[in-house]
Amino acid sequence: MKGSLLLFCLLSVFMAEAQIKRISFRAAANYPVIPTVKTSGEFVSLSLVPGYVSQPTAITLKERYESHMGFDLGGTLDYAVAPRFFISTGLNLAYLRFKKIVTIDGISGNDGLQMHDGNGSVTILPVGEPFGNIIDRDLNGNVTPPTQPFSMGPSEDKGNTTTLYLQVPVLIGTTFFHDKLIVRGGVSLSYLAGAAQYLDQYSYSTGTIESYKEKSRDGYSSFLVAGTIVTTYMITRTWGIDLSVNKFLTPIYDTNQSGEKAKYTTLTLGVNYSINR
Repeated sequence: MKGSLLLFCLLSVFMAEAQIKRISFRAAANYPVIPTVKTSGEFVSLSLVPGYVSQPTAITLKERYESHMGFDLGGTLDYAVAPRFFISTGLNLAYLRFKKIVTIDGISGNDGLQMHDGNGSVTILPVGEPFGNIIDRDLNGNVTPPTQPFSMGPSEDKGNTTTLYLQVPVLIGTTFFHDKLIVRGGVSLSYLAGAAQYLDQYSYSTGTIESYKEKSRDGYSSFLVAGTIVTTYMITRTWGIDLSVNKFLTPIYDTNQSGEKAKYTTLTLGVNYSINR
């Protein structure tokens, strides 16, 4: 923390003394690329209370991500340190979209149910096939069947996720071909300003699974760090085309809560308007 504050103070002093070389504004479309990840854990069917039956099962979950187009908006200041070299920073707003799909990739465990007697003794019981129907009852014990056939399939929107980040890049740049090609590289620091995800819930009135939108940053990483490369080709003296890549080193989700280790790689393509000083 002290090191970060010292770096911030040094950058502030430098930028106060440095000469502004260029002011740029950009608008771009982004596309997140998120690799498939797998997590494992143990599921116990019932609480381990004396006389109850349980079946510990090792489950491997596969988390797959479908990417959707988002957008970036931002501004950049280039501070000259040499005739062809500069330090670049600014503020960027990144709106990312993707769909998270979770499936069971593997199940393994004991071949039978476990009967616990409370004294540490466990009896393995043969596994039978479940039978019967899923029904709902009211407080008086009366059966309240749904108005439509029961459905356990996920909704179409389940897993659709959006995140909104405020990003501060700290990049070193140079130019080629008489300032026609501008290349910047360094790191970007991102703060999660907002997140929303579609989740599923069972509707007793319709007997179907319905989706709802939950707006919460809980479970997400608040701060992300990424390696960044930005290239700009100037079509005219003021207008250019931007192509950038952000390789995030921090997982999207808070691994202390979820254990999920998915990480973004974002590709952006857009236009750039520059004011040269």
